[in-house]
Amino acid sequence: MQYYKVISPSQYKEYLLCKTHEWNNDNGKGCHIQIIKQVSGAVELEYLSNGTIKTSTNLKFEVASGKMEVGSRVILYHSKKFPKWSRKFMKNKDGTISPRENTSLVLGVNSERHVILVKKSDASRALRFSDSNVKADVKRLLESNQPNRRRLLLLSGKKKSSLPERSECIEINIPCEEEFDEQVRRSRMSNFCQ
Repeated sequence: MQYYKVISPSQYKEYLLCKTHEWNNDNGKGCHIQIIKQVSGAVELEYLSNGTIKTSTNLKFEVASGKMEVGSRVILYHSKKFPKWSRKFMKNKDGTISPRENTSLVLGVNSERHVILVKKSDASRALRFSDSNVKADVKRLLESNQPNRRRLLLLSGKKKSSLPERSECIEINIPCEEEFDEQVRRSRMSNFCQ
């Protein structure tokens, strides 16, 4: 679970995804999503490997009325009739998020700061999100004064290489910075030189 902090467009830098206007009816429950600077309203989301983006209360990203077009609102929703169903999204390398059904669209913002779908090329409205919370956690772990208790999950992968494409999750004890560098080097060698 993580918070999604906006890094672009610049007028919304440091804004967070937040829940607003909740509802509950016979079909399901949900809420609108806005970008707001108040941390207290921020919603924590989990991106699952199947493309579902959801909250801890099982509200999932959805496009209002299922319309994959510019201007459609993105909401958090849970269907009572089809509780396991969810719209699939993908995180793009540039920090944007697209519905898998139409990757030319990304999460964006309208003048009321509601999250909507916009064209990927619309730089003034397309939302780009930071991954700094991951970087901050890693930095905090590396600067810890309790080296015997530090643990770090490393994600490694190679693309466009002669080696097979793979992602490994490796847990490493980090007793000191020098040993950390050596353990990372050995781990990479053993994973990619087998």
